[in-house]
Amino acid sequence: MEEAVRLEINAGVADLLKRVLRLEGFFPEFTPEEAVKLFPRSGLFAYARGQVLVLQGWPGRDLYIVHAGRISIEKMSDSATTTVATLGPGGLFGEIAFLRGGVRTATATVLEDSKIFRLNYSDMQYLLAHNNELSVHLKALAFERLGDDARAS
Repeated sequence: MEEAVRLEINAGVADLLKRVLRLEGFFPEFTPEEAVKLFPRSGLFAYARGQVLVLQGWPGRDLYIVHAGRISIEKMSDSATTTVATLGPGGLFGEIAFLRGGVRTATATVLEDSKIFRLNYSDMQYLLAHNNELSVHLKALAFERLGDDARAS
C-alpha cells in the first residue's frame, strides 16, 4: 500500500478544521499554527486515487476530514458491498470506530487524488473533553450513520 504524503497546514485547512470541529467558541481566529499545537500527532496528507484509508474490520480510532477530493464509504454485509456515502470537502468519517471501540464499520477508498486531515485519537480526546458541542455532534452523526444498528447495541 502506498504511503500518504504529509502536507503543510495552511489557512484553508485551519478554517476547515474550525468549521467541521466546531471550534468557533474556542478559537475565533483559528490559525495553522494553532492547528499544529492543538493536534500535534495529526496532520494533512495527500492520498492517491484508489488508496484505501480504512478497511471494514480494521482496528483504528482516528477521525478523517476531507479537505479536497472525494472518498467512497462502502459497507460489506454477507456477500454484498454497498456504497453508503460519497464524501467531498468538509466530509468527516471514522466517528463510529472512534466512539464505539475502535473497529472500522466500513471501508473508505479515495475516488480521486485527495487531501485529508487525519485527526489522531489522542489529540481528539483532549478536544472532546473540552468541547461538548463537538462531542454531541459526533455522537449524533455516528447514530445517524449506524441507523438500526445503533438501536441494537
